[in-house]
Amino acid sequence: MEILSYNKLNIKDEDVTLFVTRAKAFVCTPDNKVWIATSNGGCQLPGGHVEQGEDVVATLIRELKEEAGVDVTVDEITGPFFELRHYIRNSENKNRLSKIQYFYVKTDKTPDKTKTNFTPHEKEYNFTINYVDFDKVEDYVKSFMGHDQSQINKIIAQEVLEAFYKLKDFLNNKDE
Repeated sequence: MEILSYNKLNIKDEDVTLFVTRAKAFVCTPDNKVWIATSNGGCQLPGGHVEQGEDVVATLIRELKEEAGVDVTVDEITGPFFELRHYIRNSENKNRLSKIQYFYVKTDKTPDKTKTNFTPHEKEYNFTINYVDFDKVEDYVKSFMGHDQSQINKIIAQEVLEAFYKLKDFLNNKDE
């Protein structure tokens, strides 16, 4: 698995005191559609934070249930194929490592909003799953990187795009 790290402050692993791990997925349908979520005017992938005592695959299964109302199985999940790391110093001057692990999920299941369990934040910002043709994902995600977007939405869209390029490489190498 390839790892890409952002560490402008050159924080050493042994100096990190706060750890956050997230599991995110490119969920693909048999007809080559990709689930891309929108929330608060930006785009993101379904997934979320690993809770204490939970592994990343269990997190992904739980998050897809909460955000899309679907029960995916371990057999539908591949990966992680890519990890993005952010080393930052928070407002309390503590060093934090945030890891985002990206997975590929192939399923014929359909999101069911009646079975979701959104957080108050997801409700407030109108979290919605959208279907995007695989060959149009790049342009779709880039549409969230314009000057009219907030800085955080631009950053998240850039990360989704970077992960999408890694997914394409992964899928191309998987077929060889």
